[in-house]
Amino acid sequence: MDTLTFKSQLKASGTDYKNIVFWNRFFKNPTELILTWVPAVLTIVALVNGFLSGFLAIVYAICWFYPIFIFAYQFPTSIKYHLEHRPKTEDMLCTFELSEEGVKITSDETDENGAPAVNEYFEWKTFTASYLKSGYYMFFEGNKMLVMMKEADFPAGKKADFIKFFRDHADGNKCRFYY
Repeated sequence: MDTLTFKSQLKASGTDYKNIVFWNRFFKNPTELILTWVPAVLTIVALVNGFLSGFLAIVYAICWFYPIFIFAYQFPTSIKYHLEHRPKTEDMLCTFELSEEGVKITSDETDENGAPAVNEYFEWKTFTASYLKSGYYMFFEGNKMLVMMKEADFPAGKKADFIKFFRDHADGNKCRFYY
């Protein structure tokens, strides 16, 4: 049986995590980005065309304050909160084993019952999209990220083997590759 194995942290952390969540929230699904900035852009158009009154000035201020609030306060605060309160398992060093059937992820650390603290398995047919962002390969089922693999943790000189393995085993009719 053909398998590829490597060790890596289960999920990204720090700046990598921030970049991936930013991309996932605002660019992979751009609806929020559009809904955040369209009102601000429309206020510029309205101002250029001479639409201004006391009431509209308040509306314009709100339309400009909202995206600033989202990008300068709400997003960084939610990232910081998640990183401080996320499950310990997300920081664990895990063994990723890619086989003909799927991806198995297990941790060396055990839970109170002696079982691996992380023990996940995903069949290749489960994945609907795969992305390479911020040095991580991410496999999704719909909008839910199931597997995150750090490219830098692949064995030296094996990156091409991993990419070929992904493409050969994931259902190309169902899973789209964005790299």
